[in-house]
Amino acid sequence: EMNYNNVASFAYDDSRLYFIGDYNEDDEESSVYSTDYKGVNKKLISDNADIIRIRVVNGKIYYYESADEEYKLGVMDTDGSNNRTIVTLDESVSKYAISGNQLFYLTDSGIYSCSLEGENTTLLVEDADTFTLGSSVLYYVCDDVITEYNIKKETSTELCKSAGATDLALNGSI
Repeated sequence: EMNYNNVASFAYDDSRLYFIGDYNEDDEESSVYSTDYKGVNKKLISDNADIIRIRVVNGKIYYYESADEEYKLGVMDTDGSNNRTIVTLDESVSKYAISGNQLFYLTDSGIYSCSLEGENTTLLVEDADTFTLGSSVLYYVCDDVITEYNIKKETSTELCKSAGATDLALNGSI
């Protein structure tokens, strides 16, 4: 923790830790960096100060960027190359996940999916509070009810009352 002052978000893969924060104490804006697990070999990945969340999936960094009421979900290689925006939105994203060739994201309007090229945007569920993604199932909370949404069949099944659940997690076997 002492090596990563002001880290807002981090992700990792087999060989590196990726983080958003100040590289040096005198930095004015945050950037995306990586380091090996020994805390050496630090590298600047992106100097885009608008990136506020990252995750690493299948050797790519997927990021969420927020600036001047414009919100973007994008992707880049783990060295910062091949950086591109997947989708630009006019409302903020509170959560996102990647599965196969699909991007899933939650806004105030609901849970959406689109291809990793930003095509075929679909509203899956309106007014959800949170979600988590299984292999072909999306679990979400809406109005204190936990519901299972089968992505392939496009059907929903209410599972139980949530008593105020604010997030969901799955164990590795689902």
